Amino acid sequence: MIIKNSYLLIASLFVLTCLLIVQNSIAGKEESSLGKKDILKALFKNQDVLLKKSSHCNGVGTDEGDLTIGDYLSGFWAFHNNKKGQNWIEVEVTKSSNSIYLAKVLLYRKNKEENWGWGVSFELDSKTKVRRNSFTCIGSG
Repeated sequence: MIIKNSYLLIASLFVLTCLLIVQNSIAGKEESSLGKKDILKALFKNQDVLLKKSSHCNGVGTDEGDLTIGDYLSGFWAFHNNKKGQNWIEVEVTKSSNSIYLAKVLLYRKNKEENWGWGVSFELDSKTKVRRNSFTCIGSG
């Protein structure tokens, strides 16, 4: 009887473990529900965030008149008009807590000695509501 109960306990633990793995797998799929298009749309909706109100953004950009996140990114994105070399954009999103995601959007350019990548990171929820005070200017080049 004890051996039979032990097998039953082991089988129950196995089933419970399998259910937890499946549940976590499903939850993981929900975590990645924000696509690159969702991230870019959220960024465009918040292009008016002032650079001076954002971490590491005060005084950055391609022009002294750059005042907003939109000005900052548009200046670098305009370099993509140059067809010589390589131009690309990277969009990443990771879950940073239970209900908050961290998005990164970087614009890259490479042409001979010219090699840079500039962009922003920001936090948003699963409904793409951006935490406007979370913008950080990132990059190098």
